[in-house]
Amino acid sequence: MINIFVNQLHKNNKSSATIRKVVNILRGALEQAVINKIISENVVRGVRLPKHEAKEVSWFSEEEELRFKKAAEGDRLENFFKLGFLSGLRSGELLGLKWDAVDLKNGIIHVKRILMRHKDYITRKNKYEIVNTTKTIGSRRSIPIPPSAVKLLKQHKKQQEKEKRLAGDLYQDSNLVFCTALGNRLLPRNVDRSFKRIANKAGIPNVQVHSIRHTYATRLFERGVPAKIVSQLLGHKDVSHTLNIYTHVTHRLTSDAVMVLEYFSDNNFDNNATENRGYYGAIGENTAPPQPPQELH
Repeated sequence: MINIFVNQLHKNNKSSATIRKVVNILRGALEQAVINKIISENVVRGVRLPKHEAKEVSWFSEEEELRFKKAAEGDRLENFFKLGFLSGLRSGELLGLKWDAVDLKNGIIHVKRILMRHKDYITRKNKYEIVNTTKTIGSRRSIPIPPSAVKLLKQHKKQQEKEKRLAGDLYQDSNLVFCTALGNRLLPRNVDRSFKRIANKAGIPNVQVHSIRHTYATRLFERGVPAKIVSQLLGHKDVSHTLNIYTHVTHRLTSDAVMVLEYFSDNNFDNNATENRGYYGAIGENTAPPQPPQELH
């Protein structure tokens, strides 16, 4: 019966990650039932789970990123998307971000809230609430942001203060960084709608809101930031998770890195010794090759 249930989930296009979560919950519940002697056997133990299917990652090229930002000018969520490119925050983390978690003086965002969705099993509708938790333990983090992000947030705060004065008593002040003109929280569908409109205007197909976060990580990798640091900034549970997602970047960078060995090939070793004196020093001199980027502390 459990196998039939799992197969049905698969037929309904549920992701392998979702199916694993459901099965793990069932396994835990039935395991406790066995311990309590309510049932004699945990039938979930022998269930075969579908093979994990890695999601295809999409990101913006540098030229596409510039086009998207240009197309976003004047949109109510312009700063929402721009901060995403500069911080790598998840959409839910941006929607749950409050001003008390933004340190403009030191250029730090403290990620400690997220907009969560849950199903109301009476009305069968989705409900949203901002909770003081994040996706994983590692997701609760403090990340530095560049001066351009600090400037953006300061300008955004000034505009928000104007909206408060205009709305008067109608304004529902929840201290949210990103909200409606009356202070109410934004929902994911609001973000998706704006994103699609901007992406279409910029002529950029095959991207989603989460592509902004992928772009942030891709840029860091391209500029030599160590995987461990990228993982911490993204709030991943471990660095292997980060590397599995961003293989499109790491494979390319690995290929570029090994090309350094071309310098030491048999054909080029003697010929390049003098030519590259300014870069490596002549062969035999006590000049070390360039060192790889060091991890930040």
